[in-house]
Formats: sequence, structure tokens, C-alpha cells
Amino acid sequence: MERFDVGIIGAGPGGYTAALYAARLDKKGAVFEKDCLGGTCLNKGCIPTKVLLESANLFTRIKTALSFGVETGPAKLDFTQVNARKDAIIKKLRQGIEAAFKSRGIALFKTHAKLSDINADSIIIATGSIPVELPELRFDHQRILSSDDMLELKEVPKNLLIVGAGAIGCEFATIYNSFGCDVTVAEIADEILPGADADVAKKLRQCLTKNGIKIKTSAGVQQPGDSFEKTLVCAGRSPDTEGLGLEKTGVKTAGRRILVDEYMRTNIANIYAIGDAANKYRLAHTASYEAMIAVDNICGKKRKADYAAVPYCVYTEPEVASVGMTEQAAKEAGFDFKSVRFPFSALGKAHVMGYTDGFVKIIGDRKTGRLLGVHIIGPEATAIIAEAALAVQKGLTAEELSRTIHAHPSLPEGIMEAANIFTEVYLWQK
Repeated sequence: MERFDVGIIGAGPGGYTAALYAARLDKKGAVFEKDCLGGTCLNKGCIPTKVLLESANLFTRIKTALSFGVETGPAKLDFTQVNARKDAIIKKLRQGIEAAFKSRGIALFKTHAKLSDINADSIIIATGSIPVELPELRFDHQRILSSDDMLELKEVPKNLLIVGAGAIGCEFATIYNSFGCDVTVAEIADEILPGADADVAKKLRQCLTKNGIKIKTSAGVQQPGDSFEKTLVCAGRSPDTEGLGLEKTGVKTAGRRILVDEYMRTNIANIYAIGDAANKYRLAHTASYEAMIAVDNICGKKRKADYAAVPYCVYTEPEVASVGMTEQAAKEAGFDFKSVRFPFSALGKAHVMGYTDGFVKIIGDRKTGRLLGVHIIGPEATAIIAEAALAVQKGLTAEELSRTIHAHPSLPEGIMEAANIFTEVYLWQK
């Protein structure tokens, strides 16, 4: 095999971003992928679930068309066509990645690779993750399903038990509830979306319940028996690092997770790990970010990863998005903070759209007014959060954000109004 500057194992958001970025920096790269281009995100995660959600949201929207003065016939779901659209979009995006590789001279090897197989000056491990099984609920891929299995269903089940109410569980609950399935969600913690802002999680549970989803919190794992046609286990994901030959190269791990420093470098100088393989944040966008960090350091730029403003998004109905600290995190970090909320029901644009549930919540430092965190539940929250992420990343104060002119009528006005409220309270206290 010819020698490469950078060898990348995995072609998901981390791997293909690393390859394309390395090519921009005139590095000769090779990518090794045992499955499909795009990784979990494109083939079994972010993209296919969002395609299903788009169909679910449109299906729900059509049912309310009359309230907007639009008459339609009875809405009917064609699940075969939903899946066909999903598969077509995935195929098109895969082809786009392959075309980008070819146009930039990136070598692609469609094979399982070990570290010892790669002839490169530097190696980036970007192998992603796999669904976690529970001892009490082993995947049989017929009735006990992983999130991968859910995307292969050919028809909507009559009823569904979802074990785990994190982002994945709540999104699938939204999808299949909208499709007419009787959905029950069981979460071992005392609230859904463990780790999320407490007010947001409570509000989402209320909204999901109002939409007809049954939610059981503080629930132990039990066998579903014959009560449910299908059971989806959403107990998290584990780094997919077996079979890489890590032990032979001396790369340090903690279980299946590869240990890296702030430069995304392992204890072996020329080996890096990013994304779910390093397991810092199990998010596609952090994998892409870490890919560029790793490549920059391979090129000698000495760039550290900064996770102060990582957006967290849940594509439920309503959507959830956050960036920065929760109140609990701010308290643990020793901040003297203040939090305020602004409801979407006070925004004209939300009324125009017919989506008024939810709020924007800002957490800021009482002493300086600096934004510590922004948490949103409501319409298009996952798009609106981008402004908040930039504000948190740049260390802006609530006052600076409130003085930024926002278009009217628009949903981002909710961030401005929350910042206004915080600024008024902050200035009054000073």
C-alpha cells in the first residue's frame, strides 16, 4: 500500500470531515470504512430519524390545516413511501461524500482496518459507536430492537415500549406517536432527558404527555411480555473500537473509550481519536469539530478543543435545544447566577405559526451579566440555538445580546426578549 500523510478509520461526520479538511491543507489522505459512507449519523441516526420526523410533523400539521383555513381530505400515512424517501435521501448524501472524496483525491478503502494495516504518518480513529444492550433486554432484532432496527421497520407497530427517555428515545416517541402508534416511554431517572435543564425537561414531558405519549419515570427495567408489539431499547451508545488492534499499539483506553488529550491525541504521538470513539460528546457536530482539531494538530498548529459552547438538540415536538451551563452546572462551578424565562406565547410569530408552547431560558452571571447558558423548548429551537451558541462562545453579556437588533416578527426575538428581562433584573440589582 502506498504511503499517506493521514489515514482515517471511519467515514462518519468525524472521518469524512477530517479527510476533506486534510485535503484542503494539502495532506494526502486515505479513509478506511467497513460499512457505508456517512457513518451512524447519515445511515442509522441523525439523517434518517430527521426524515421520519419531517414526515411525522407534516402529517400532524395537515391534520390541523382547517384551523388555518385550509381544507384537505383525510390525512393518510404511506409508511412505505416515508421509508422510500428516507432511503433516497441517504443514498444521495452518500454519493455526495464519495464524489467529494474523488474530486479531492482522497483514497477510499471499503474495508475493516486495524491500526497495523494503515501506512500513514498520522492516524485518526473515527469509528463512532454502537447501541448499548441491557442484560435484561437483549436485542433479538424482532421484538427487542435497537435504534438501528427501528429504522428498518416496514410498518408502524400498534404499540411500542421505549426504554430510555434520552434524546433518541424521545425522538422516536415523537415519530411513532405522530404515526398513530400507542407509545409508552419508561425512564429509570426521575425525569426525562437526564442532564438537561430541569425546567425544559419538565415542560417537554408535559408536552409529550399532552400529545398522547405515556411516560413513566423512576421506572425499573422490566420485560415487556406480551403487552407490546415492539420494544425499543435506548440505553445509550458505546464506542465502536473493538478489533482495531489498540492493545498491540499501546493506545490507552478506558473500557471501549479511547483516551485523548485536548489536542485529540492519544498517548501515541501520531495517533488521534475523535467523535464517539473518544466519547467526550456523542454528537455528530462535535465529531466534525474534533476532526478539524486533530487535523490542525497533525499539521503542527497546536489547537486545543473547547467545549464551552456545544449545542445540544432534541428534535421532538416541541423541539429542545441548549448551549452552555444548566443551573446545576453553574451552581457546581461556583457561579452567582440568575435565570430568567420568556414564553413563546408572548411572540407574534409563534402565534402566526400556531406553535406557542415553550420558552427561552437564559442563565447569566449576576456579577458580570455574562451568558452562562441558554435553554430553549419551542418551535424551531434547534435552529434558534445557533445565535445563542455564538453568544456563549464569544462570552457576550445578556445586555450585549439584548441590544442586537432582531427581525420582527421572528422566533429569535425570544432570545432577545429573555436577554432584555435578564438585563433589567441585572441592572436593577446593581
